[in-house]
Amino acid sequence: QIGHVRADALAHVGEAGRETRRRVELLLKHKAREQRHGLGRRQRRKVVAQNELGEHELVARVDLARHAALEQHSARLVDVAQQLQQTLSAGALALMPDFENRVRVLQLLRYVDEARTVLLKGRVAREINTCDELVLTELILSNYFAPLSPAEAVALLSCFVFQEKLDTSPRLTAGLADVCERVRSDMADL
Repeated sequence: QIGHVRADALAHVGEAGRETRRRVELLLKHKAREQRHGLGRRQRRKVVAQNELGEHELVARVDLARHAALEQHSARLVDVAQQLQQTLSAGALALMPDFENRVRVLQLLRYVDEARTVLLKGRVAREINTCDELVLTELILSNYFAPLSPAEAVALLSCFVFQEKLDTSPRLTAGLADVCERVRSDMADL
């Protein structure tokens, strides 16, 4: 019985040795090819993987390029279907008139052009996120802040972020009162 186990072990060792020899020969063959072609490390991995896959019988039966093209086409079709579903959804269609009206207002105020490209005023408004973007952009680009002192400019800007209602009106400097009147009249025209 010991002789039988020993024979099995030797046969197993012999089989493992043949497999190891086959792998070493394959590796030496790859090294020789790399030296001939000057392949880099990443390319070596690719060549080894291709050679190992090339030896497998299933790979010979499968047209990988055709399957990859079909998979890409399928992914594109899924993306198109999702986009169409979003476009045709009831919620998107209900919001469309409101969106178009907003775009028209932005075009009238010259925040976007006819091709809906964002212009300078639109870029300025995009950076303002603490208050009414359109009103503050109009003030900035119409030089409302130019005649004001720094303290008056800060006081005017504070009007855009201060939310609390007061029972009494604050006392305004002459320059600030003038700008406030100009703002009221100009913004009423909008």
